[in-house]
Amino acid sequence: MREVEKYLWEHRARSREYKRMLLDFTLAQHAYEESYLNMPSSCNFDTVRERNRKIAKPVEIKAMIVIDRHRAQVESIERRMKETKAVIDAIEDSVSRAGLNSREREYVRMRYFCDLTAQAVALRMFVSDATSGRIRVAALVKIRKVMKQK
Repeated sequence: MREVEKYLWEHRARSREYKRMLLDFTLAQHAYEESYLNMPSSCNFDTVRERNRKIAKPVEIKAMIVIDRHRAQVESIERRMKETKAVIDAIEDSVSRAGLNSREREYVRMRYFCDLTAQAVALRMFVSDATSGRIRVAALVKIRKVMKQK
């Protein structure tokens, strides 16, 4: 059961990570666009790229370095976001393929994806803690079967 719960908890961690990366991506994208717009008026980025860096003015070189750094940061965040999204999708796919009934699905969603405590889930589902525990075990057993099939 522990490995299944760790797998489901990873969804929450990855979702939080994805939200942080989305914010970082927005800030990096803005910095990239701003650095491109704040380039010296004497320097056309595309022209400078075509020319050899040795002939470019120091201001133009500095502007290219800043823009390249921001673009690399944006691309790095995009790559990490794709990897994180793939993990989130895999976890959600495992849960959807587990054949959970509506109560089990609701329990998994609230407990592992919405980060509620076991008692809070039981209260929201209008069941006792013991019944909530039985729902949890049934759901985890079904998800474990799907995980072993992979």
